[in-house]
Amino acid sequence: MADAEERKQRLEEQKVALDYLKHVSTLATSVIVLSIAFTSQLSNRDWSWLLIPGIGGQFICLLALTLAAIGTISAGRSVEPPTPSVVRFTVIGSLAGLAAFLISIAAFSTFLLKNLV
Repeated sequence: MADAEERKQRLEEQKVALDYLKHVSTLATSVIVLSIAFTSQLSNRDWSWLLIPGIGGQFICLLALTLAAIGTISAGRSVEPPTPSVVRFTVIGSLAGLAAFLISIAAFSTFLLKNLV
């Protein structure tokens, strides 16, 4: 009975992790679309190099979070607890995606501040 409860709790944790990955992936996709749509209208072209880490970071974020989601899904398919390599793969993908997202947002924020001032 304890195994069933443990598996149920693990599945709930994996659902929460997968929801987090989906939400951040949706944000990254939205940032890419909005940045492509609106940055061409800004005037200060001196800081346009910041668009490279901005958009590139979002693409890296999407790739890393997709890999982390694959790890999360594969961990949930097994009755046994996930192997350490699957956990490591998923955690590294999640952290890399989060880091890329934050770096990208910092680049976009700097770009927008330099264009507004």
